Amino acid sequence: MKQNLLSVFLFSSLFALCQTPLPVNWDEPRDDQTIRVAFYNVENIFDTIDHPKKRDEEFTPHADRQWNGYKYWDKLNKTSKVIASIGGWQLPDVVGVCEIENDTVLNDLIQKEVLKNGHYKITHFNSPDARGIDVGLIYNSNRLKYLHSEPVSVVIRNEPDFKTRDILYTKLLFNTDTLHLFVNHWPSRRGGSSQSEYKRIKAAEVLKGKVDSVSKVNATAHIVILGDFNDTPKNNSISNYLLKNDESSLVNLMTELPNSFGTHKYQGHWSYIDQFVISEELVQHLTLEEAVVFWQEWMLEKDRKHPGYYPKRSWRGIYYNYGFSDHLPIFIDLKFP
Repeated sequence: MKQNLLSVFLFSSLFALCQTPLPVNWDEPRDDQTIRVAFYNVENIFDTIDHPKKRDEEFTPHADRQWNGYKYWDKLNKTSKVIASIGGWQLPDVVGVCEIENDTVLNDLIQKEVLKNGHYKITHFNSPDARGIDVGLIYNSNRLKYLHSEPVSVVIRNEPDFKTRDILYTKLLFNTDTLHLFVNHWPSRRGGSSQSEYKRIKAAEVLKGKVDSVSKVNATAHIVILGDFNDTPKNNSISNYLLKNDESSLVNLMTELPNSFGTHKYQGHWSYIDQFVISEELVQHLTLEEAVVFWQEWMLEKDRKHPGYYPKRSWRGIYYNYGFSDHLPIFIDLKFP
């Protein structure tokens, strides 16, 4: 009895610190007209094989990280548990991911036992990122029909050695409605946010150009932009470049979420660098007013340096932490009558 009371107290304390309860009935079965779309930065899932043209040597058995088959499959088990949990009673229908090394990782992931009933297929392209990390998408092929996918390159003309992740563009058909999905992982803040800002602005410009081309063909296109932007909704790349109203009118679903929480915690501060941005016309199809940051008690751990909790990450430096990710996933539900 005392142990149960202690568990309730600890969970209540955790809940108070997070301050963002999941929506009521979020885990109940969804009807045939509703799909759940999620995004998850899975934090460095590499296979154990050294790619001769990528800087992935650290994720091999004899490197300092001692990355081996046991850790690889443990990481996939944990990632699949999170993805399955996002869906609640039934698995999510579409999941965009970033920080996966290749299609082998994605194919191994969707074969995990808890995801087998998702009837998942993948879309993926190898990107020019120097470390070899890519974005990808998995989707329920029983509920959505594949139409098209392509990589959208982010290039800076006067920096020929600049290499970053492509933006993954995928078209899927749900019943009679076409979804245009853009999975992103924008350049990091390494070297300082202000010094690297121009790289994320370039990614925003490239993405906006592609989105506008879709909207030019169909002004009411269902556009879903998801990803890790390494910027917040208030940063220049998002607020002044991506949301600039040219051909397409876009809505950021993270702007009204509480400042006390986020998808990523750095030096004690939460932020929403993982985001959903959708076309204005698609807002009427949301069953929830905002995007949802998904968390469970087992996905968090005590912050050793600052008050509260943070995502239980996979790595502490070079040491495997047997966690999940340093990011929390997000999801939205879309209903098409």
